[in-house]
Amino acid sequence: MKTCIALTALATAALAAATAFAESPEPPAAVNVEGLPTHVRLRILEKAQEGQTSVIRYLHRTYAVHRLRAEQVLKEQQPVFAAKDGVKVAGSDEAPRK
Repeated sequence: MKTCIALTALATAALAAATAFAESPEPPAAVNVEGLPTHVRLRILEKAQEGQTSVIRYLHRTYAVHRLRAEQVLKEQQPVFAAKDGVKVAGSDEAPRK
């Protein structure tokens, strides 16, 4: 009986930890919604606040209706390189020289 209670408590704690880890917030996603109908634009902006994964899931779910793909909506992130003097350079095509 004590073993059953201990295992239940352990399983509950593990589930709570896994849930908390899985719900770690993503940073907002950068999206391009120019030219989209207002109701679609608002929904994509709402999902963008939840993160890139949320936008992708929404686009997959509604592809048959809106015919939008992630490549069309999500903006590419510019790579950030750390320069030798510690200044970050965004959007550079090559890494800083050593």
